[in-house]
Amino acid sequence: MDRVYHNPAAFLIPWVLVVQAYGQERLPDSALLTSGGDFSTQMVAGIDRYLSRATADSVIERLQLWNRDFGSPEHYAESVEPNRARFRTSLAQLTNRQSRLC
Repeated sequence: MDRVYHNPAAFLIPWVLVVQAYGQERLPDSALLTSGGDFSTQMVAGIDRYLSRATADSVIERLQLWNRDFGSPEHYAESVEPNRARFRTSLAQLTNRQSRLC
C-alpha cells in the first residue's frame, strides 16, 4: 500500500483565510480598539486600581461582620464565637469534601 503524505499547509491555509476574513467583521455599535499605548501596562494599572480599592473596601466590610467586645477577655471570646462557629463549619465542609474525593 502506498503512503500518501499530505501537506499540512494545504489544510491550514483555507482555515487561516476563513479566520482572517471572519476577524474583519465588527459587531453592531462597536468600534476598533484604537487607544494608544501599551495595553499590557494599562491592564496591569487597571488591575492594581481594582485590587487597591477592593482591599480598602474589605477592611470596612470586615469591621461590619465582626462585632467584637473588648470589655474583657470573656466578653471578647463570647462576641467572636459566631464567627468562629461559622469558620469551623466551613472547615468541616471542606474536610468532608476532601474525604469524599480521596
